[in-house]
Amino acid sequence: MNGSKALLNAFNSNLKAKSNTEVIICPPMHLLSQEVSFSKGSQNLSWNYPNSGAFTGEVSGQMLAESGCKYVLIGHSERRQYFGENNEILSKKLEFALQNNLTPIFCFGESLEDFQNNQTLNVIEQQLSIVNDSKNIIFAYEPIWSIGTGLVPKKSDVSKVCDFIKKKFANDAKIVYGGSVNSGNAEEILNEWPVVGILVGGSSLKLEEFQKIIDFA
Repeated sequence: MNGSKALLNAFNSNLKAKSNTEVIICPPMHLLSQEVSFSKGSQNLSWNYPNSGAFTGEVSGQMLAESGCKYVLIGHSERRQYFGENNEILSKKLEFALQNNLTPIFCFGESLEDFQNNQTLNVIEQQLSIVNDSKNIIFAYEPIWSIGTGLVPKKSDVSKVCDFIKKKFANDAKIVYGGSVNSGNAEEILNEWPVVGILVGGSSLKLEEFQKIIDFA
């Protein structure tokens, strides 16, 4: 629930990306009808029904597709924590996104307590149990204890998660990392970690900072 029309316009006018780099912008809901110079995604979609219905305040996968979205975030820790989105709800969201040709960016990750107790893979296995086919999904590993804290896992920790996902689904599964990504660590993450991209949070609200991150991709 950040950003503004002015910031989106600044992105459209000033952000530049190399031809081999895809930038996906997921603006707040009221800006989804606006033109975006890059690929467009939504931060949410309804799990009640895929197209339409008497669900005041919700937005369906069909509506997102009509607004030009190609991607949608599903399973973000804030949705899980603050809005009670469990596997049943997230499974419906995955289903409805794929029905409308939206690529889910499926977020998952463990708490600090789980990490300290060596339960990372057990937690992730439960979170990913609703994924049947990885072909049209982007996996976004976001350890909860890293989001907004400035703490970043070691490359070896992320490698274990990536190996687990590729063994469970496919060796070419698309995996990105999110959690305290900034211009100070983005280059290392992109060049040295076994991920194909990054999911940027607070740093994406600062034009110059976001541009530096994009330049590393």
